Amino acid sequence: MDVPDLAWTAGWLGPDAQAGGKLAGRVSVSGTRREPTWEGRIDGADLVVREPATGFEGTQGSLAISFRDHELRLEKFAFDAPWRPTAEAARAIGNVKRPERGTLSAEGGFNASTRKGEFRVKSAGYPVTQLATRFLAVTGEAKAELDGPLIAISGDLRADAGWFGVPASAAPTVADDVVVDRGEPVAGTAASERIRLDLRVALGEHTHFTGRGLTTRLTGAIRLAGDVGAGLRATGSIRAVDGSYDAYGQKLAIERGALNFQGPIDNPGLNVLALRKGLAVEAGVEILGNVSRPRVRLVSFPDVPESEKLAWLVLGRGQGQVAASDAALLVSAAGSILGRDDTQSGRLLHGLGIGAEDIRLGQDSGSLLGTMPQSTVAGKTNTTNTQDVLSVGKRLSDDIYLSYQQGLADAEGSMRVAWQVTKAFQVILRAGYQPGVDAVYRFTLDDAPIKIRP
Repeated sequence: MDVPDLAWTAGWLGPDAQAGGKLAGRVSVSGTRREPTWEGRIDGADLVVREPATGFEGTQGSLAISFRDHELRLEKFAFDAPWRPTAEAARAIGNVKRPERGTLSAEGGFNASTRKGEFRVKSAGYPVTQLATRFLAVTGEAKAELDGPLIAISGDLRADAGWFGVPASAAPTVADDVVVDRGEPVAGTAASERIRLDLRVALGEHTHFTGRGLTTRLTGAIRLAGDVGAGLRATGSIRAVDGSYDAYGQKLAIERGALNFQGPIDNPGLNVLALRKGLAVEAGVEILGNVSRPRVRLVSFPDVPESEKLAWLVLGRGQGQVAASDAALLVSAAGSILGRDDTQSGRLLHGLGIGAEDIRLGQDSGSLLGTMPQSTVAGKTNTTNTQDVLSVGKRLSDDIYLSYQQGLADAEGSMRVAWQVTKAFQVILRAGYQPGVDAVYRFTLDDAPIKIRP
């Protein structure tokens, strides 16, 4: 067997992958179809692999495989690769000591008759992924033991340097009401193998994360143990060091940031404290609990009332310097921190002395056409679209209610006076955006409230 160019094998790796190198060898097969025996050897040289989807690259590769009876022995498998971090990744990892080239090697064997085998992999500063959004070089050893349908992978790995960047906006996702039909699985292709992990992963001192307002160095270690899937468990912790978080137009310092793993890998415990530093009152947010049930609260040093914590965090000044014009910003911040809890947001603003009997953050319920969009394929509907608004109101009497609504997403705002003539009949006068007079009669049909415009 003599294959002078392996470029044609790139299609097996992916649509944009590259491959190269050459193979030479001789292999003979004897015995029966049910129990064949193999004799021979295959050698590879100048092997090259580039897979852009994962960012894996290997150059100057070599390979040596021998066959004897029912046994395959991997005598040699080696790749090396230079570090090629992007400019942003290079700035993040700083002056970490870089090897001239990282190396990756493997050896082991497998018996086809007993379906047992073992392979060992060693890495020394090898860049396992190099993309515009991430870079990671690791050192360590791992072992894969094969025993029939069970594959047990164990090892200890340490990050020599790493950088992970996340785009400012999330990638588009399919809506909840869209079902993707991937067809029926082909009979006999269901995976019967079990993969069991016992891996220890340390982040080292040069792993960094940037994205969604968060910039930090990551450290710590976790152990992954159990069967891949629902049975996989994690123990350990990942900590943010010297980090900052951009929120509400301010840079918050991460005083304490930890993900503590003690069970399912997708539900770590949270222990985060981020503060706005350099002010007389350093206010911020503390997050405890776990990913599935986080508990968020405002904190400050020294401790001040809740409403004043929010003012110091968002505006950088105390309760006595907060004006009604700051209400929209404060309510928006309170909603994002407290999960859009209108009651809590209202209490915070009341505590700041913004004089109104009713302060709410929510959707505009004053439109007589409900949730009909402002623009349709037929044109303008002449009604405000349902959106998040800040509503500040005061009851002038038992029947008359004065309110002002300001859209948080745009400049639309309106003053309204509502006169409750009877229990079912109401007159609304609007000034500002789309002024007018509405007469509203409400009645209930099948327990669903309906609005009708005469």
